[in-house]
Amino acid sequence: MQKKLLCAIFALLIFAIPCWAKPVISIQPFIDKAGVGSQIASAITDMMTTELMNTGAFDIVERERLGEIGAEQKLGQSGLVDSSTAPKVGKLTGAEYMITGAITQFHYQTPGGAAILPGVGGGFVSNTGYVTLDVRIVSNTTGRVTFTSRQEGAATNSSGALISVFGGFGTIKHGGVMAAATQKAVSKVADDIRARIGGGATSGGGSASGLHVLSVSGNSVTIDAGSSLGARRGQHYAVYSESGVIKGLDGSVLGIEKNFKSVIVVEDVNPNYSTAKIIKGSKDLKRGDLLEKVSDPSSVKL
Repeated sequence: MQKKLLCAIFALLIFAIPCWAKPVISIQPFIDKAGVGSQIASAITDMMTTELMNTGAFDIVERERLGEIGAEQKLGQSGLVDSSTAPKVGKLTGAEYMITGAITQFHYQTPGGAAILPGVGGGFVSNTGYVTLDVRIVSNTTGRVTFTSRQEGAATNSSGALISVFGGFGTIKHGGVMAAATQKAVSKVADDIRARIGGGATSGGGSASGLHVLSVSGNSVTIDAGSSLGARRGQHYAVYSESGVIKGLDGSVLGIEKNFKSVIVVEDVNPNYSTAKIIKGSKDLKRGDLLEKVSDPSSVKL
């Protein structure tokens, strides 16, 4: 009986999905530095909010809706609403971090060169759309910028689904291409933010990634990125080690120096881990090497 109990406890320890405290974040409206207009800027903010929520690594508070929330709370105190169901005043959750962002590039490449997309209109045939986002994580405790991320997205194929969900892109020509490029940039930034402060990520001046190599056998690699952390079959990761931390004069972390070793592709996914194979680079990997999600394996310089 005692032996069975010990086996059961051991099994639970092995297969239990880790439960991390989720940081509470707020997302500020993206600043338009590329002349895209308020509708596109708002759509990109919505994209980022949705992407971060879908990681499952954060609790997000809607600071943009404070006026509406306050009105609902006042209604609850007016006596017109059942007091047992009315929202309580003074119970709003505070955010640990504030995410701020700027749209610094938003253009498409034509056969004759680059053309800037205005807020409305445009008549060229698009070949490739490019979007660059600059995002900062600000600690609401210290006011310091704790991490920055600059990511670019590029796309050549339009995506009607994105236009229907984030309607601002429907106001411009080539909206599908630009929406797809934006989604790629947003996804990369969200990965950076999740790796830095998301539930289960490392903190402080250490690694900006919460994902690691667990073991290596020939061409096969086991990693601690499972379905609970967004891993999926066919997903590519770059394997790297850190060679240093880049800090600003105020001590804030500006970036991580990375030594890329290999690119792997996920073949089998479990809740807590995945198995992958090396498709590019060295097989000389070791337990503890870090992972970075990549969309284009050919872009990784080894």
